[in-house]
Amino acid sequence: MYLKESAEDVNHMINEIYPHRINLTYIPEIGQSDADVLLYFNDGELLLKRDGSSLVFPTRKEMGYDKETGFFLFNLNGINCFLIGECPFPENGEFGFHDINFFRKTHQKEVAWASLLGLHLMNWYTQNRFCGKCGSPNKAKDDERAMVCTACDNIVY
Repeated sequence: MYLKESAEDVNHMINEIYPHRINLTYIPEIGQSDADVLLYFNDGELLLKRDGSSLVFPTRKEMGYDKETGFFLFNLNGINCFLIGECPFPENGEFGFHDINFFRKTHQKEVAWASLLGLHLMNWYTQNRFCGKCGSPNKAKDDERAMVCTACDNIVY
């Protein structure tokens, strides 16, 4: 069955996280701080922190993560969000892994949106580790969100 969306439906979807704001502008050489949010995915699950009845993204400080590594993803409500590739500590009562499908049930639309956006970018980085043209390793481009081949300079956006 084909469902046609009206302009009002589309506008509602775009503004679904209001008053929260996500800024997707890529900032390659951004400094990192204790207030940064870290997204760590493992086998379709995302590490989140429980805050009362809500789920929130853990910060670099809360996780005790002192490495300045990871890919800059986006800015959520003025806070920089990074993708990290290793879990800095085991699960405990405050932090836990949640199946990415939690977004279907949460009323925290900004957390759902940012989680899915982070998952999408993690998959993109993972799937573009190697050049589709020559097979050599890719690396993150210095000036924009893109991967560039270390051998033939092919760029993937």
